[in-house]
Order: sequence, then structure tokens, then C-alpha cells
Amino acid sequence: MKRLVLIALLSAAVCSAQVVVKNHATGALIGTQLVLPDAPVGDTEQFAFDVVNTGTANVTVNSAIATGEYYTLCCESAFHLAPSQTVTLTLAFAPLAAGYSSGSIQIDALTIFTFARGDAAASLFVQSAAGSTQAHVDTPTVLTFPASYNGQLSCILVNNGTGPVTVGNIAVLGDFTLVAAPSLPLVLQPGQQVTFALAGIYGAATTAI
Repeated sequence: MKRLVLIALLSAAVCSAQVVVKNHATGALIGTQLVLPDAPVGDTEQFAFDVVNTGTANVTVNSAIATGEYYTLCCESAFHLAPSQTVTLTLAFAPLAAGYSSGSIQIDALTIFTFARGDAAASLFVQSAAGSTQAHVDTPTVLTFPASYNGQLSCILVNNGTGPVTVGNIAVLGDFTLVAAPSLPLVLQPGQQVTFALAGIYGAATTAI
């Protein structure tokens, strides 16, 4: 009878649940430290990660929270994981001041220390005959001209912010082509500007910066 009890205890130990955390985008395991991409002041950088049950028994996560200034976690609630089941959570870093910030993700007894940096706010503008339009990296900037416009249009790309901005690509959609583009990637320091031109026919041009 004692042998049967001992075997049952060993079996329960082998089947115990195990929780790991993985990068949602790459599937790579996350250890005890997580370094997030820099985020401009007033902006938000998000990082999705998976909480995975790699064991053979059900497990309950009683608490999942983020600590530290400028960090929030969605969603901070208890959840259950069956064997091989995954729950995806999103950590947001939204700095309100420039500089380094540390915090942590705490999933029950598991702690992952987080590190990120807030960059000085940057403000990128495209200036042309269509006026001055704020541009955002990776988001198309729309420049609309009168229907009668024809010929070449000079544009100025200027950083009016307080921190450097890296421009990796300038592409043009619509009835215009890009002329005399600057060498890329381009780092614009505060107050720095570069010029380029758009050539084309009637219509509207969209510059994707």
C-alpha cells in the first residue's frame, strides 16, 4: 500500500504544470530581462508576449501585473491555462519624460524585469506649396494640390522637434514621382532639414515617410 502511494506522488510531480513566457512575434523564450524599443515622449511602444502552459496539467495564473513608471499591462486579470494553451498579453510603455525607465512583469511567482528609454519628442514636417503638414514615420503623409497644378514641386523635410528622427524610406504614390531624394537612411537632428522634389502631372501626391 505504501508503494502505491509513493508511485501516485511521483506521477503527480511529473505531471505538474509549467508556465513559460515567449515573444509573441518570434516565439523566442523570454528570460528574466526584457528590453523594449525606445519610445518618443508622449508616444506608446507595445510589446505582445505569450504565457504558455508547457506542462501536462491545468494551471491557474492568479495575477499578471506590470510595475514601474510608464508601464501598463493588458490585461491584468487571472486566467486558466490547459496543457499547451497560450494567453497573449500586451505590455505598453508610454513615457512622459525622456530617460531610462525600469519596471517588471509579474506573473504569480515569475518576475521579468523590463527596461526601456523615453526619447525626446520629435516632430517631423513636410513643407511645400500645399502648406506645412506634420509627418509620422511609417504613416503616409497626404499632400493635395490644386487640379491645375503641373510640373515639379519642391518639398522640405524638417525636424522641428527636440530629438533626432531617423527616416528609412521616402516613397511616393499617386501621379507624382520622387526627384532628387536624399541619401537614406537619414537622421535629422533637431532643426535640421533636407529638400527633395516631386515631379508629375495633375492629381494628388502622397509621400510616405
